[in-house]
Amino acid sequence: MSQISKTLYRLLLRHGRDMTRRSLEFQFTKPMDKEAWLTKGGAPSWVSPEPLYSTEAIQDGLPWVDPERLQYGKVTGETVISCVREYFRRPLGGDETVDGRIDRAFQAVRALEEQLYYARSGSSSCTDGVRVDVTTCFVGSQKELDVMYDEEEDGPPKYYYSYRIRVTNLGKEPVQLLSRHWKLYDKDGKLQMEVAKGAKGVLGQTPIIKANTCFSYYSGTDTETKGATMEGSFGLVRGDQAFEAPVALFKFLDR
Repeated sequence: MSQISKTLYRLLLRHGRDMTRRSLEFQFTKPMDKEAWLTKGGAPSWVSPEPLYSTEAIQDGLPWVDPERLQYGKVTGETVISCVREYFRRPLGGDETVDGRIDRAFQAVRALEEQLYYARSGSSSCTDGVRVDVTTCFVGSQKELDVMYDEEEDGPPKYYYSYRIRVTNLGKEPVQLLSRHWKLYDKDGKLQMEVAKGAKGVLGQTPIIKANTCFSYYSGTDTETKGATMEGSFGLVRGDQAFEAPVALFKFLDR
């Protein structure tokens, strides 16, 4: 094993042991599209429900990893350690080269660090058969993104974050998303902004989500401080029964 391979091997094992020590586990998710919020109208779409979504994310991000090793797309410290040991210790086979294995190891490091970031900042909740998953990412500061920004004139720069919402209907009957409610807090927990309860739909839509399907969209916000948080709920109806699906608190972190 080359020195580079040894370094990557130890780094991945360190991540796995740290996850085990912290009892951390997460669902593998697809990378965030930082452009979707600002230039693609929020990119509303229908995506695969869990666990297929996580399996697809693994196949897209780490095509050489057997998804069956990560049951239902769930990643734990133990699975990271076992996959890493198996991959690095097995002999080269077929057309595989040392350089190719190193490239895949770098890819694994980047993917794992990205997924750990998503796990630290995102959230997941399930109410009355409706699952809501949130993934967030840092887009940039006003100083970086706004060519007209002038600190003396505009004051301290704002920070821009994007978030992806996936609403999955785990029930047997369709549900319709009618409204939303958001509360944005600064790093000290002070309310910074609120979207009033009952605000109509999302992105101008009130999607009907059939059984075992998932509606996904992007949105975003600017904050005055790093480390802001957000929570809220969706108003839904199933048949003639109206109910709320809370969205668990999620964080805006810059890594």
